[in-house]
Amino acid sequence: YEKAKASIVQINMGAYYGSGVIWDLQDENIMIVSNKHLLQNGQNGLVTFGNGVSTEGTVLGVSDTLDIGFMEVPLLTLEREDWLSLRFADKNEENYELLLPGDEIFVIGSATGTGQDYYEGTVGNVSYYFPEFEADMLYGYCKAVQGMSGGGTFDKEGHFIGMLTAGTENGEIASLPLKTMLEEYEKLLKYPLNNLQ
Repeated sequence: YEKAKASIVQINMGAYYGSGVIWDLQDENIMIVSNKHLLQNGQNGLVTFGNGVSTEGTVLGVSDTLDIGFMEVPLLTLEREDWLSLRFADKNEENYELLLPGDEIFVIGSATGTGQDYYEGTVGNVSYYFPEFEADMLYGYCKAVQGMSGGGTFDKEGHFIGMLTAGTENGEIASLPLKTMLEEYEKLLKYPLNNLQ
């Protein structure tokens, strides 16, 4: 949990807020992934990291079809000791491919504070088609509350397996699988302007 929590951020887009996950730490920028339905509400947002530091992030692009987008935070806006404590999500597709129905998972989001919302559950289906999202997603039995969208879904070892996209009052969740997220990130790198709305 502690390892996974270090990759979670809170994103404030003015009238809207939610969660995000540190996707990558690059030479000059911190890349963050979150839901399109949050990031499409502006070009810039306030990102708060797990160490309490807040700084402005810029939306790089959102998917044309899926509920995912990416933003970046320049490392220059953070003190060295602040960004050294950050961790990006442990992205390994093999961990997702090993998942089976009934396996333990947990979700972390930032509804009440950065990385403060944590719930445990189990996998229901590793690839269930949700027509409202027009995508195959991880379906799980787990609690989630408003403001956790964009947060992380992890296996019991703390490996990042997807992004929490929706939850119901009945304790069900839908998470965008890591494989799909990797594909969307590659599209953004190739065609950044085309992905911006």
